[in-house]
Formats: sequence, structure tokens, C-alpha cells
Amino acid sequence: MKRVFRIILVPIIPKLALSYENTGDFKNAIHYYKAAYENSKSDILLYHLARNYDQFYKDKSSAIAYYKKYLSSDDTIKVTREYSQQRMQQLTDFR
Repeated sequence: MKRVFRIILVPIIPKLALSYENTGDFKNAIHYYKAAYENSKSDILLYHLARNYDQFYKDKSSAIAYYKKYLSSDDTIKVTREYSQQRMQQLTDFR
């Protein structure tokens, strides 16, 4: 029974995270993006975690850590990689 729930819920978790992100509930978005990443290890979820940490927390160290993880991944989405690089530069210059 547990396996059936997992099969059903795993694809829904990132969508739930995105809906929280879209409503500005970054804390819940982070929670569900983490759960989604633990289940799928999809690199794009690292980007989403970085963005949500960046939005929600004043301390940007977690955002920087997730941007670094994303940039060291094999993901090839050009726009998200460029944004991550630019944001990392801004955050490190700001410190």
C-alpha cells in the first residue's frame, strides 16, 4: 500500500511546491521541493530550492549553497543556469 501511495504522490509533490511558490508561500514551497528532490534527484529542483531560499530567508547562505549545487549539476536549461550564475555573483558581491 505504501508503494502505491508513493507512485501516486511523487509526481504531484513538485506541482504542489510550485503552487506554493506561485502564491508566495516560500516556506511551504521549500518543504515540498525538498521532498520532491529526495524522491527524484531532478537537478532543476535544486534551482527551485535556491530561488525559494533566496526569496524567503534574509540569510542567503542556503540560497548560495543550492545555486552552487545546481550549477555543478548536469542540468542544461540555459535560462536557469544563466540566472543562477548572475544571482550567485550578486549575492557573493553583496556579502
